[in-house]
Amino acid sequence: MPYEFKIDKPPAGYAVTASGPGDETVEVAATDFISTEDGQHFIQRLEGFPDEILGNIAKSGPRISPSKVDHLLAVIQHDGTDTTVTAYVNELELSASIRVGRAVEKGEPVFKNDIVEIQSFRVEGVDIPETAGILFLFSVGWRKGLFFDFRPLPPNKQLIQYDLDRTFGQFYAHVMFQERFSISEHDWGSLFKTGWFPFNSLKHDTIQAIINYVRNDWDQTELIKKVSDNLNERIDDFRQNWQTQSVFAEHAKLLTHAIERFIDGDYISCISILYPRIEGLLRSFHTSIGATNDPSQKNLAESAVNLYTPNKRCLLIPHRFQQYLKSVYFQSFDPKNSDIACSRNSVGHGVANQEYFNQQSAIVGILVVQQLFYFFADSDKQNRISATESGP
Repeated sequence: MPYEFKIDKPPAGYAVTASGPGDETVEVAATDFISTEDGQHFIQRLEGFPDEILGNIAKSGPRISPSKVDHLLAVIQHDGTDTTVTAYVNELELSASIRVGRAVEKGEPVFKNDIVEIQSFRVEGVDIPETAGILFLFSVGWRKGLFFDFRPLPPNKQLIQYDLDRTFGQFYAHVMFQERFSISEHDWGSLFKTGWFPFNSLKHDTIQAIINYVRNDWDQTELIKKVSDNLNERIDDFRQNWQTQSVFAEHAKLLTHAIERFIDGDYISCISILYPRIEGLLRSFHTSIGATNDPSQKNLAESAVNLYTPNKRCLLIPHRFQQYLKSVYFQSFDPKNSDIACSRNSVGHGVANQEYFNQQSAIVGILVVQQLFYFFADSDKQNRISATESGP
C-alpha cells in the first residue's frame, strides 16, 4: 500500500547556485535526471528529497533504510492549501516495452544482449495527474537513476505535457547502458576513424568489445572474428526484417544477394552491392517521409534519424549515427592518396583501395543497413516484446 502524508509546502527543486548573506535570488533546478555515474552529485540529490520522503514515512509507518530502496515513486499534489505526497516504495509493478535484436518466442527469457532499444518504461496501476509533481528513483542492478519534475507545482504550475512512459524509458535505457552514453569525444573519434559504431544489432558484450579494442588501440583481428560470429548468429533475422519494411521493399533483392555473398566469403561483391545501395535506402526513406529539401548526402543523413533526434537518451544514439553517416559512410577522399578506405563515395567512384574490400568493411555495410532498419521500421512492425518487473 502507498504511504500518504502532508508536507508544509510544495518542493521547488534543488539550488544550483549559492546564496550568501543579503542575496535575494538563487537558481533552482525544478526538473532533472541524474544517475549513479554522476557520483557525489547523485548522492547529494538522494540525501535531499528522497531522504525527506523516507523520514516522513517513518513518522507514522516503518523505518525504511535507504540501502533497501529498490524503487521509490512520489506523486506530489497541491490543492491550493495543502500539499499531499503519495509515496510508493518497493511495491510497484514496472514494465518495459523493448525492441529486441532476434526472434523471440512467447515465454522465452530475454537478456541484456538482446535489447536493441527501450521504447517505454511504465509504472503500472498508478495515476499521475498532469498537475502533480514527480520524484522517481529506480534501480537497474547496482545502478540507480533519479528523475524529478516539480514544475507542475506552485509557483511554476507547468503541466506535464510529455509522455511519461517514453520519458521513463529513456532514463531506464541511460542507466542500463550508461557505458554507451558516456563514450568520450576522443573515443567517438577513434570509433569513426576505424569505421566502427556501437551498432544496436550486436550483442551488448560485442559492442563493449568494440569500444574497448578501439579505446586501447588493440589489434583488431580477434575483434573482427567476434563481431563476425555475432553477425552470423543474427543474419537470418536481418534478412527477414528487411522483407517486412516498406522502404526496404524496392531494394530487398539486392540486399539479400549481398548477404548471400557475405556468407560465401565474397566480400568484394558484398561491399560493391551494399555501399551504393545504402544511399538508395536513404533516398527512398527521404522520399517516403515527404521531405522537400534536396536529397544531398548531408540531408539524407539528417532525415534518416530525424524522428529520433529529440530523444537524447535513445539507445540508437541518433545524433551520433547521423555523424557516422556523414563522416564515415559518406566520407570524402583525396584522389592523390592511395590509402582510401571504403565509403559510399570511394566505392562509387572506383577509387577505394582494394585492400579495404575485406571482411570488416562487409560487416560494417550489413550493420549500417540493419541500423537504418531500426530507424525506418514502421511502428506497427517493430520487433517488440513486453518485459515485466515486479516489486517484492
